[in-house]
Amino acid sequence: MKGRNIWVQEAGLDVYGSDAAQTLRLDNIRIGDFYLDFDLPDGSTLEDIQNNRHAGWEPYEEGENFRTKLMLHGMTDAAVQDLVPLAQSWTKPADLKIKGPDFGFKGYDPTQMAYVLEQFGGGPDVLEMKIAASETSPLIKPAFVIHQWKPVEFELSMNEKMLVEGTDYKIGIVRQLEGNDLILWLNVTSSKAVSLKLVPLNQGQFGS
Repeated sequence: MKGRNIWVQEAGLDVYGSDAAQTLRLDNIRIGDFYLDFDLPDGSTLEDIQNNRHAGWEPYEEGENFRTKLMLHGMTDAAVQDLVPLAQSWTKPADLKIKGPDFGFKGYDPTQMAYVLEQFGGGPDVLEMKIAASETSPLIKPAFVIHQWKPVEFELSMNEKMLVEGTDYKIGIVRQLEGNDLILWLNVTSSKAVSLKLVPLNQGQFGS
């Protein structure tokens, strides 16, 4: 392809010749009003979505007319071996068990890289979580989404040690039509079991 701002509706590319490695360059492809500039880091990739079981890459979701697969993208200067624990924390998340009558665990959502919980009832209650982190299922800066979060300030501890907001963890609120979602991110890395305890302080206006 030569020139710039080329309109591409559907493109196929076959390469014939020697077995030597070949370098292909696609630059500034226009799709509607959107331009793909491959000189910049973006979401471009070469993969065959029709290959069902390529390298064990199982579909996350599929139906008669669709197939969804998940990929973990990012940029780093770390060595490949240093990324293995991060991948394991995503593909083999540590088991989580909760204690607290006002909460339910809905599982780990790989699309959000987060453990998803839901709060029931009208009043605040203590939430205890035990995460079975290990060498093969490490806990690396995990995130938690708690649906139907009731507005209340809280203290958070890990293994009976009080954590400091802004340093050890960060929080955010996503306001939905059905209620608020609490987003909790921990600045924690562990290959051993971890106990977390969230204790409400008062029924205030936090997150309302």
